[in-house]
Amino acid sequence: QWVVPLGVTVPASIPTAKVAGQVVFLSRWHPKKRIPLLLEALSRLKDLPWHLVLGGDGDDVMRTEIHAAIQ
Repeated sequence: QWVVPLGVTVPASIPTAKVAGQVVFLSRWHPKKRIPLLLEALSRLKDLPWHLVLGGDGDDVMRTEIHAAIQ
């Protein structure tokens, strides 16, 4: 069995989120990442406070779809 490193050094302790319910998505925006599904799931959490940070980029179609879903 092989372990492929992430290409980064992971610190011994990882800081916790500054905001309760913070969700961070940092990746290429591609249909297989299913960002619209994430947005739909978060939209159903009406009784819980959350904050979403989307980082990354994708093609124009994917960006348009995500921006439309956020509106």
